[in-house]
Amino acid sequence: MGHRLPFVSKRSRQLLDPRSLPGIEGWWSARFPAAVAASAAFAVSQLSDLSGKARHLTQATGSAQPLLLRWSGENYLYAPGIAGNCVGTPDSAANSFAGDIDLRVRAAMTDWTPSAAQALISKFGGGGHISWMLRLETTGRLALYLSTDGTNSPGVNSSVSAPFSDGVAGWVRATWRASDGRVQFFTAPDQTATPSVWTQLGTDQSNPVGTLFDSDALIYVAARGDGLTDPASGKFYRAEVYNGIAGTLAVLFDASQAQNAAASCVSSTGETWTINATGTKQAQIVGISSVMFDTSAQHFLGSPSFTLAQPLTWVVLGRRLTQGNSRRFLAGLSGGGHIIVDDATVANFSIAAGSSVVGAPIITDTKNQVVTALFRGASSAIQKNKASPATVSPGTNGVTGGFNFMASPIPDAYGNWQITDLLLFSTVLDNRNQERLVNYLSRAGQLNLA
Repeated sequence: MGHRLPFVSKRSRQLLDPRSLPGIEGWWSARFPAAVAASAAFAVSQLSDLSGKARHLTQATGSAQPLLLRWSGENYLYAPGIAGNCVGTPDSAANSFAGDIDLRVRAAMTDWTPSAAQALISKFGGGGHISWMLRLETTGRLALYLSTDGTNSPGVNSSVSAPFSDGVAGWVRATWRASDGRVQFFTAPDQTATPSVWTQLGTDQSNPVGTLFDSDALIYVAARGDGLTDPASGKFYRAEVYNGIAGTLAVLFDASQAQNAAASCVSSTGETWTINATGTKQAQIVGISSVMFDTSAQHFLGSPSFTLAQPLTWVVLGRRLTQGNSRRFLAGLSGGGHIIVDDATVANFSIAAGSSVVGAPIITDTKNQVVTALFRGASSAIQKNKASPATVSPGTNGVTGGFNFMASPIPDAYGNWQITDLLLFSTVLDNRNQERLVNYLSRAGQLNLA
């Protein structure tokens, strides 16, 4: 049975259904929930073929399963729990205050009892630059750390743990009253808007530090210090800092105000937030579903095996996270090297359909893009978005025995990409259909192509 297409606008439906294009041989997409088999931890075991050919992409080995970043209608910050991956905004007069403070965060933590403490929101630099931090401890309890001198930072924990299950979103809150040092922790069920009703988490605590230190540190969500310490793992939807308990909203991080994979965003309270991303699993704003391959043996196997001769067209909507040494984007399992290679030194996409890899000046980057690889012997070509194609002559081999996706046939040389859509055609699409397909995918990928 075929999978239902997800909802798209009436205009998009009028423009294209990729399955109506000539020679469709495979269509795999993370945008279709019914076509993605994933565990509770979002490890993907199968990406089903939407073309009707039943050529599913599978991975039975848990350690080799890529990660699903699922979008269900609300943008969020994906934080991988790796140092350097977070969002931050600079110190300002608006976020510098000495009295009562009220911190609120809406998040779905990967583990609400993590193996290492995780900062939720902080203005907590190195020695001499510490002000405050709300952190999730390994016990599952919330902790509020405060400093009066920028160096010492006594903290108090909630008397009980946060009530949320792993991967489930909810609101957490901590307040501090300067007059007597009273600290209270609260939670609320998940909801889009800031809750009006809160449940106190445990009993009142006390942290009588006096006056908060006016630190010049950045405010971070999902980390502290310089963004490298206590990195958090989960989905962050919103974080708020109030000047006074239930006072004036002074700082707001709201992922709904950011575009998919944006480098930065500006909040309604005026701050500019920078998304800090590094490594093979990167923090990012998620506004489109995708599958992330992080080079640690993660890949798919095209199953069952099949054979297709040239001409062939591969089209992908995705983005590269990091470069590597001749990492395989796609590789035929036999027949002399039908491959697409993600080159390291020049950021090129290269292809082979015989004995050698042929480079092409198609520069890939860390933004979503549509890349088309046309295999047709001496007149093969690679094209990025709507740029002029680069013509190459990679050989005449087709696909024999199926293919590995994000790995060589061995498998090794694993790629580091996020993929939203992959399509295969047993023909070279004419200019009209190719443009229609690129337009369709660019809308799906929120690309603004001329």
